[in-house]
Amino acid sequence: MSQPLVLARSNYNLLSKQQKQLADYIMANPDEAAEMGIEELSQQCGVSKTTVLRLLRKLGYQSYRVFHTDLIKEITSNSAVRDSVLPTGDYLDVGDDDNYQIAQKVTGQLSTLITDLPSLLDYEMLEKASDALCKADRVLFFAIGGTSSLVLDAYHKFLRLGMNAFYETNNHLALIRSSHFGKKDVLFLISRTGESREVLECAMVAKKNGCTILSMTSFFDSSLAEISDIVLLCSFADSKWDTDYMVTRAMLLTMIDILYLCVRRDLNPAATEALRISTNALMCTKVRPNRSKAIKK
Repeated sequence: MSQPLVLARSNYNLLSKQQKQLADYIMANPDEAAEMGIEELSQQCGVSKTTVLRLLRKLGYQSYRVFHTDLIKEITSNSAVRDSVLPTGDYLDVGDDDNYQIAQKVTGQLSTLITDLPSLLDYEMLEKASDALCKADRVLFFAIGGTSSLVLDAYHKFLRLGMNAFYETNNHLALIRSSHFGKKDVLFLISRTGESREVLECAMVAKKNGCTILSMTSFFDSSLAEISDIVLLCSFADSKWDTDYMVTRAMLLTMIDILYLCVRRDLNPAATEALRISTNALMCTKVRPNRSKAIKK
């Protein structure tokens, strides 16, 4: 069974203005929407029936009847969770909210994200990503702007597994290193919009040499997604050009953790030994080493 509300949230960035207006109503009023036919729903939202059908196609539905049936099922199965859902609307629109209300909005969005994520994952792509990283001779991690801290987190995790990993903060250095990557290597890129020029330049130059391009982005129709061999889509109902994308940022970090654990599983027992070596190497950096015990074989 597909989940229309989950699909609406995860595909929100890809919708037109009128489709978002329709999706906003359905997500905010699922019970009322479930009682409406297509004509009544279109009138309620001030859009045409054609807009409703176009939205359904974006969500993977070929008929309103199937969408309507799945919506009722999702409401029924998630009634307990929905009753505890925190305030709806744009969580970045804080207005005159007090500190508690702001905390409610952010944690409410994060709670929804964690609940939705297992249903949104492309497990075939996840398997391909893990396989590519496990077999890679070298992996270069790169991002620009706000997502650079996310790719640094990924680099740190995979480096601890003993992988031949590299991380660049300067786009010129990243471009030079990308130009020397080939068929046995992986270029790991993160760009929320998938349109960052510096990231795309690295992808294009590495692609010419046969390097595997692994990307994380929020838009499957982006330039980065089109050039990538493996795409892990991390999409949520944030504005495409909003720089304060807290929820999508959390989704990207969660996806990195999921991929890391898949790779760690696939590399075992070598991964466990590499983690032991990495952890013990850092023991000398601790002021109170007794708080971080060395890992024995």
